Amino acid sequence: MKLRNVLLILLTVLIVVKVASADQESDLMGLGMPGPLASKVANPEDLDVTNNVTIGGTLAVTGAVTGASFAGTLDPSFTDGSVPYINSSGELAQDNAGFLFNASENNVYSQYSRLSSNAGVTAAGSAIGDATLLTNALNRVTTVGSGEGVKLPAVSNGTLIVVQNLGANDLELYPNGASGVLNGASAGGAITLAAATDDIAYCRLHNSDVWSCGVMAGPAT
Repeated sequence: MKLRNVLLILLTVLIVVKVASADQESDLMGLGMPGPLASKVANPEDLDVTNNVTIGGTLAVTGAVTGASFAGTLDPSFTDGSVPYINSSGELAQDNAGFLFNASENNVYSQYSRLSSNAGVTAAGSAIGDATLLTNALNRVTTVGSGEGVKLPAVSNGTLIVVQNLGANDLELYPNGASGVLNGASAGGAITLAAATDDIAYCRLHNSDVWSCGVMAGPAT
C-alpha cells in the first residue's frame, strides 16, 4: 500500500513537471489531455468562460483589459471594498475613477476622479461656426483675441464642462451646435466670460445641446 502511494506521488510529480514545461498542444495531448482542452490550456488568450468564475484570492492582471463590458447587474450582496483604475505610474488613469462599494448603504460611488484637461486653449472666430471646439472636461483658455470664442463639445447628458477665461479679452462661450442653448439664451447664442475677473463657467448638459452654466469670477493669476 505504501509503495503504491509512493508511486502515485511520483507519477503526479512527473505529470506536474511535464505540464509546467509544456508549451505545445502536443505535449499536453501526450499526457492524455483531450485535444480541445489542450488547445485552450496551451493558448490561454483564446480561453472563453461562459459560466461563473469565483476567485477566492487576488486577481492580478498584468496586461491591458480592453473592450470590457457588463451585460448584467451588480450583485446587491457585494461587500465593502474599492476598485481603483490606475496607470503604470500608479496614478488614477485619465477619465477613470476609484469606485467604493458600501454594503451598508448598498451603493457604489466614486471616491476620486481625474478629468481630461487642456491648460492652454486658444480661442478663435467670431461666431459659433468658427469658434474653437473644446475637447476636454477642464479648459483654461489662455489666448483670446477681440470677439473670439470657444464652443462646448458634443457629450452625453449630464456631462460637466469647465471653462476659464485667462485671455486678454472677453471670451464668447457657445453651445456645441447652432440649435444649442446656454442658460435659456437664443439658439446658437453665446454667453460672455469676462477677462477682467478670469471668469469660470461650470456648464452641465441637460439634453439636446441644452446647457445650464454657472459663471463666477476666478482667482487672480
